[in-house]
Amino acid sequence: MANDGSILIPLELHNLLATPWIKCHLYSLGADLLRLATYRKFNHLLLLGGGGTIKAVVHDITTFIKKELQSDDTLPSKQLRDLIFLSSNSNLYLKAMSENEKMTSCNYNIGSTSKWLYIFTGYLQLCRSDFDVEEFTDKIIDIYIKSKKLSYLEHHPRCIFDEQDENSFNILKDYFATVGINEMKLYNNETKYITLYETQDSHIYLPPLPRIRNKELLVKALMHKESYRVLLNPNHNVAKQLTEFGYDLNPKNYSIYRYELSFLDGLGDFFLARESSKLLYQLYLAGDYSRMHSHIYQMLRTILATNTLLSKLSIAYKLHMGLDDPVFTDVIAKDYLTYVFSGELHEHRDAEETRIYEEEFLGDYFESYVGALFIEQPEVAEEFVAQIYESILKVITQTLPPEVSYANWTFSIMGRSLVFKKPKVT
Repeated sequence: MANDGSILIPLELHNLLATPWIKCHLYSLGADLLRLATYRKFNHLLLLGGGGTIKAVVHDITTFIKKELQSDDTLPSKQLRDLIFLSSNSNLYLKAMSENEKMTSCNYNIGSTSKWLYIFTGYLQLCRSDFDVEEFTDKIIDIYIKSKKLSYLEHHPRCIFDEQDENSFNILKDYFATVGINEMKLYNNETKYITLYETQDSHIYLPPLPRIRNKELLVKALMHKESYRVLLNPNHNVAKQLTEFGYDLNPKNYSIYRYELSFLDGLGDFFLARESSKLLYQLYLAGDYSRMHSHIYQMLRTILATNTLLSKLSIAYKLHMGLDDPVFTDVIAKDYLTYVFSGELHEHRDAEETRIYEEEFLGDYFESYVGALFIEQPEVAEEFVAQIYESILKVITQTLPPEVSYANWTFSIMGRSLVFKKPKVT
């Protein structure tokens, strides 16, 4: 620490923080990195409670960091501060001196100490080639588990409890291995594009869909987490095999099916958030967004993550029709995506409610696919998403001037407001 008690930070970081939106970016990037890494590290909890349970753990760790860093006198607080050298800059200072890096006293008001942790994480990822976010996340998780005495989170829980569970799970695994894939729908040479609300005359052309080689991973990527219920349809081969064992088809008895299908969309969600943060900064460095402001940065991140956009991508790539399973496709069309397939509203839902439901359902498909691709081919996944996002951002910024309001811009692009109030039409 400096003699006046302030925090010593690298001069490079100090200069970056002089630009408000970059400060916002470092915080978002750091948070995205830690959430993605944490979600992946707890995948062994999948069959215990599905992706929702893993997300709950990620959220609890985020809350834990915020709570502990509000205090100065707890052991977890000291341990977390030591990770980013907020209680003592000695290690960082010596490392920086050995690299001839200049240090300076930070005079910026960042806010809560937890924000510092995320900003430092984002900075280290951005500027230090030797930074290992996986190792860094392991240390945070270790502090969390020991502080809250949650050692059971470190172990792989027993999820198959009886013979029915085992037989049901084996039938599901067999389905993954044998179900057909609509190769011609997914991996054809057709030109793929989407359009946005005010850019109807501007096609946003998309790169080819990368192949996922692992069959089981691919099938999971093409099955929505709620579509496990389709497998329990009496006409489906999976259901027929279950009834041969004498098992009923009550969805409540097949939570392991839902859990098995619920990991990829959560992973894809966190992955896409990280990639949008990285891309916006890279485009700024390239000079494409030299007039970036914090509100524009957040607005672009919001657009890139909205289900309205992700659902368009799912439809363009025909992810919702990727399985060659007539019973599966028929039930999805009649019960889940009635408007997409037939133009009819859902029973007991008006047009807006139908739109929201189907966009969320379809958005999960794209998140699941990129999540699976990230597991199998991380570099390919990064390049694929970057190409899509760059094309979208190029059309957006060419179509609409950057000085328009956040509310009007998001409404004009997505066809609906992404803020609380719909902009007035004049």
